[in-house]
This record gives sequence, structure tokens and C-alpha cells, in this order.
Amino acid sequence: LDLHGFQRAEVVEKINNFLQNARHNSWQTLLVITGKGLHSETGEPTLRNEVERYLSGDGKMQVVEWSRAPRQYGGDGALVLFLSHK
Repeated sequence: LDLHGFQRAEVVEKINNFLQNARHNSWQTLLVITGKGLHSETGEPTLRNEVERYLSGDGKMQVVEWSRAPRQYGGDGALVLFLSHK
């Protein structure tokens, strides 16, 4: 899921839809591209922060584990998610 160009307010809905689609397709490992925040007005990774906040809260029910992606998959500009098998 590439979140470039989306607003912070849209992130939770996009992530929820993506997780629903992933579960429907029996995907277990996902990549969410958030960007590094280099072009944000504040200079902070706004989208990544919002996704991480979600994954630490409401997203715990669907995602077993998550972390920032390895360098070859986006590093600090992406997150790898591992879904539960429920």
C-alpha cells in the first residue's frame, strides 16, 4: 500500500481497507509505504507516525507484528506488517 499523496485523516481508512483486502486474499506479509516525511510541512514523517499510532492501538487486533522495513524495501519510509492468522 503506497500512502504517498494521502492526508493524515485518510490513513486509518486506507489501512483498514488494505488489511481487510489482505485478509480476504490470505496475504500474511504486507508492505506499507509511508514516505520519510521529507516533503511534509513540518519535516516529520506524518503518515508513518499515524500508521505506527494505529498499529500500536486499534491495529493490534489484526497485525501480529510490524517494524520499519529493511533498507532494500524502503527503510524508514516503509513498514512491514505481519498479519494474524485469525
